[in-house]
Amino acid sequence: MQAPPDQIVADWFRTCRFGPSGRVPPERALAEGRGLSRAALRKALARLEAEGRLGWHVGRGTFWQGAEAAVTDAPARALPTHDLARSALPRDALHARLILEPEFARWAAVGATGRQIAELKALDAAVAAARTWPDYDSADSSFHRHIALATNNPVLVAAQELVAATVLGISWGRLRDRGGIPAPGNGVSAQHAAVTTAIADRDGPGAADALRHHLRVEASAVTVALI
Repeated sequence: MQAPPDQIVADWFRTCRFGPSGRVPPERALAEGRGLSRAALRKALARLEAEGRLGWHVGRGTFWQGAEAAVTDAPARALPTHDLARSALPRDALHARLILEPEFARWAAVGATGRQIAELKALDAAVAAARTWPDYDSADSSFHRHIALATNNPVLVAAQELVAATVLGISWGRLRDRGGIPAPGNGVSAQHAAVTTAIADRDGPGAADALRHHLRVEASAVTVALI
């Protein structure tokens, strides 16, 4: 019996020797080399990114974090994400995001470095520039993860990783009403910019309110009702 795609990809990354840059090979080569569909590979890569083992850099590609990821490696694998994915409803994930992520933004406004704020701005630009849903999802996921990273609090980062991995496990993408390509004027970039601006201005309450508004708009695109 073939192992699950997540395990196949994770095992390959653990044993592969990357070049000095740590850059991950193209998606097509990875999928063909591991005997996986592109969709299965993308989901596995997104999970590794949520766990902190892959890093996505605007205009450069995806990179294996190597030794730097070892700090988050064990806690991330220990989280019961597969059990949560089986038992949690999409509504549960939305509630968790609405409760937790605005507080991440609030504390990011307190602790974010100049470099972290620049990364958020770059990821916002990447979301706006995305013309395929995989590119959009990758940039959007990275944006939200980097807000948690900007708190510089490993416990909050771990909480974000748990929620992000659970969202992936319950196939969030299938619930969205999508068609064609991401629309440049869909408002998401402006919402992200409002969050980033508040963080840069050290406006914690403003950052929390901006991210809460963004998540409520995102929730409206998901075919479940919030209680």
